Amino acid sequence: MRKHSKSAKLQGLLGKPQLAQYADLAFRLKTNKGQHITLRLRQPGLFLPEAKEILLAHQDLEDVGSA
Repeated sequence: MRKHSKSAKLQGLLGKPQLAQYADLAFRLKTNKGQHITLRLRQPGLFLPEAKEILLAHQDLEDVGSA
């Protein structure tokens, strides 16, 4: 992961605002057939160290299928 200097303020419904950093992101995924693949986002995504879950856009997952 490579962080960028740009950041964005995120706010959930119940939480306080938090500052997320734009970063080049990659995720290791396991397919339903047990194969491991690495998903690298083509554009910087938002990185929040305190996040408990990873959220991926549907388009990001479709891009993996067309690669």
